[in-house]
Amino acid sequence: MRRVRASAKAAGHGDEEVARLVGAILAVTRKKSVPDALLSAAGPVLAAHQPADTVAAGLLEVFPEGVTDGGAWLRMLIDCGAAEAMETGRVVPEGGLHHWVGNFVRMYQYAAQSGGGVGRQPLPAEFLDLVGRLGPRLRAAGDPVALHTTRHHYQGFDADVLDACLAAGVAVVDPGPEIRMRFWASGPGGTLPHWPPTRCSAPGWRGGCTRICCRAGRAAVGPVRR
Repeated sequence: MRRVRASAKAAGHGDEEVARLVGAILAVTRKKSVPDALLSAAGPVLAAHQPADTVAAGLLEVFPEGVTDGGAWLRMLIDCGAAEAMETGRVVPEGGLHHWVGNFVRMYQYAAQSGGGVGRQPLPAEFLDLVGRLGPRLRAAGDPVALHTTRHHYQGFDADVLDACLAAGVAVVDPGPEIRMRFWASGPGGTLPHWPPTRCSAPGWRGGCTRICCRAGRAAVGPVRR
C-alpha cells in the first residue's frame, strides 16, 4: 500500500487513483497468498472510492490462500461494495452464487496452520451474515450448495454454516449421514456423526432422521438435495 501511494503521489495523483490501482492489482491475484494485513489496509481505500463492477467481479474471485480464514478478504469485499453487487445481482460470480458460497467453505473450513499442517477453523461471522443476504438469490437459482468439501482430504459440515443456509431456505447438497459435523459450541472433539432432533419436517420422519437438517439440530427449513 505504501508503494502504491508513493507512486501515485509522485505522479501527481490522489486517493482515487490509489484505489483504482489497488483494486486492479488485487483483482488479478486469484488463489495466491495475499497477506491479511494488505487486504485489511485496502478495505478503507476501496470503500472510499468503490471499484467498478468489472473490478468488483475480479475481487470476488481472489480466494486468497495461506494461513487465513478468508475474513480479511471478505471484509474488504463488504467494504468496497463487491458483496453488495453480488447480493443485488449486478455481479454474478463465476459458476454462480452457489459455487461462490460453496467455494468459500471449501477454501476456509480447513486452513494451513502457522506451526505446520492443517486444522479446522470456524468461518467468519461476516460470512454467515452474507449467506442470509444472498438467500433470496440462492433460492431463486435453486442450485444446491456443497458445504461439506475442503481443499484437503477431509470432509465435513460446519454446523453454523449449515444452519445459516437452511435458515435462509438455501438448498444444500446432502452427501449422506457418514459425513461428520462440527458443533463449535461443544468444544474440542465435538465432531458428531449425527444429532437426532426432537422434531423434523422431513416427510416420513420416524425420530431417527439423519438428514443434514436434523444433524444440525433444527427442523428442516431449506431443501436438502441428494
